[in-house]
Amino acid sequence: MRNAKNSVRQQICPPELQARAQQTSTWLVSGSRPFAAVAAGALAAATNVWTVLLVGAFVLAVPALVLWRSPVSRLTSMPVPASTAPARATRP
Repeated sequence: MRNAKNSVRQQICPPELQARAQQTSTWLVSGSRPFAAVAAGALAAATNVWTVLLVGAFVLAVPALVLWRSPVSRLTSMPVPASTAPARATRP
């Protein structure tokens, strides 16, 4: 493996879309924080803190379970970078 620091997204995303892909990821994570805080506060007000902690632990485990079930978990090497992938044949 050439460079272990490259993520799968960086390998498969074309170079001209790298910034857009990174910004979308950052926007989704940062943008969801206020909604998560409001939901956690409402759940804590309706139940108790221990319920919120258990729900939060479950929610944090969901991405790991999704990745574990996805084809990403079965990768043995990094995919071919988008910039060096062979061009697909186009129909006339």
